[in-house]
Amino acid sequence: QEIRGLDSYRTKEEASEARTRIRDHLLGCAYVLDAANGDEIFTVYVINLQEIAGGDKGSTNWVYVGQTSKAPEERLKEHLAGGTMSNKAVSTYGLDLNEYLMREIPQVRFRSDALWLERHVGEELKQRGYKVEGAH
Repeated sequence: QEIRGLDSYRTKEEASEARTRIRDHLLGCAYVLDAANGDEIFTVYVINLQEIAGGDKGSTNWVYVGQTSKAPEERLKEHLAGGTMSNKAVSTYGLDLNEYLMREIPQVRFRSDALWLERHVGEELKQRGYKVEGAH
């Protein structure tokens, strides 16, 4: 069955319904769609966390790994401000971005790729001896 849009539509509602129908068809065929039309880039970021005196999590290699479509600096500020958009470890112990660890992590166009990459980076850092928060 061929699914396609018309050359033109009478109303915005008709165009929206056709777009939804085409999107659902493509998703049903296992296509990955870029809802942002290429305008969104995801970055995996690493935040240094300060050592906790006498604590088991604190070390010079304690980091948080996350992903965002915002600038990593902006996301760090959100974490440090606390609240619902923040990780508790970062809002309490966050220091700065670890640009050294971030330098070889590619940026990606799809959230699903960013989520996979976030987990992968977290696992890799754990294997290298880091204590990792986040990376879900």
